[in-house]
Amino acid sequence: DLVDEAFSVVVPWRWVLGDTPFVDEQNLSQAAGLLAYPFFKLYALIGGGDASGLVLYGRHLYLGLAILASVCVFLLARRSLPRTLAALVAAPFTTLVLFETPQLTANALCALCLTAAAALGAVAVLGGSRRWALGAGVAFGLAGVAYPTVLLLTPFIGVLLAFSVGERLVPAPARGIAREVAGERRPASGLRAWRVLSAWSLGGALVVTPVVALVVLLAGAANLRRSWDYTIALARHLDQLGGTSKAGEVALSFLTLLADQWYVVAAALGALAVLRLRPAAGPWLLLLTPPAVWLTG
Repeated sequence: DLVDEAFSVVVPWRWVLGDTPFVDEQNLSQAAGLLAYPFFKLYALIGGGDASGLVLYGRHLYLGLAILASVCVFLLARRSLPRTLAALVAAPFTTLVLFETPQLTANALCALCLTAAAALGAVAVLGGSRRWALGAGVAFGLAGVAYPTVLLLTPFIGVLLAFSVGERLVPAPARGIAREVAGERRPASGLRAWRVLSAWSLGGALVVTPVVALVVLLAGAANLRRSWDYTIALARHLDQLGGTSKAGEVALSFLTLLADQWYVVAAALGALAVLRLRPAAGPWLLLLTPPAVWLTG
């Protein structure tokens, strides 16, 4: 791949050779290279600066990241399934290759980090400690570094996470009023939601804040503005800033996907119907994940 794969390898390698981020390269999509750079620097130190095998090395890094994302899915699945079946559910995530590019591209890094963030966040929502929420925040922060526009989703995901915890505020908490939540009687309070959300926010901030500070320090505001102007001009040239038309294109692509893979949608609706009728079948329905991932991948 002489487009995304080549770009994702060349940019961090140029930094190893002495280039400066957002100074010697203007495209903002180079941000994903910030995550790959430490591994490429290690490769240069071990190999004496020889670039032989660099592309293969990057593909091995992609596989390692995919395995880590799969482990996160396993940690979620094992809460409802035996370990062997949980491993079966998680296994496909180690074999998917996004856009047929097994490399640390912006798309691949973002998708795999978001997968890990969703899995770890779900564990936190299902009763895990705040450490799971912290890990989910770190993974989301890494996705935001790889694909900065993902950070625009932060407030929406934060609200969803808070409401997903399952506890509600009551008008008069001082009276000791209790609500039945998830089958248990306990004081209705937003305290746990706050703890999960604050841990998630802290995890993201621990990643994004030092990266932004480092980039500003290395490149300076003027070079960052120049990179922004270049990327916006390129997007305008490619007709990717068309507000309504872009939204229509995305909606049409989504409908086309549903039409092309209607059988997956039908299977999901069937599984939902079975779950409503037989809640005990839920863990076994998770076994539909591997074929669903393969079919949609």
